Amino acid sequence: MREMAVRTTNITYCVKADGFHGELFRPKKDRYPGKALICFGGSDGRFELSRMLAHVFQAQGLTALALAYVMEEGLPKQFCRVPIDPLEAAAKRLHREHLPERMLRIRRKSYGILRKRRRVLHTAAI
Repeated sequence: MREMAVRTTNITYCVKADGFHGELFRPKKDRYPGKALICFGGSDGRFELSRMLAHVFQAQGLTALALAYVMEEGLPKQFCRVPIDPLEAAAKRLHREHLPERMLRIRRKSYGILRKRRRVLHTAAI
């Protein structure tokens, strides 16, 4: 007998209320309790790519937060002077509400955005 997949309900966040734009993908069965990833795309800035990546990790049993940094309400319209504050807000929120054991990793499609901000990201990852 084949087990049917049950769709989980994702949690969405917006800049105005939460300080970042994202969607939390929690797996039906958490194979890595106390651990999560923050996923975001490259310089194209498309949130859909972040969501697709987070969904892949969710399907493997890992909590993942898809994060937008441009082209969504409350965020820059183009890839120029993108603030790091939403990433820090997302990391803190994820830690506070879902990761009491402090195991948070950041997964990105492109490395360019993080080269100059490495120090800030390590602080944000708690």
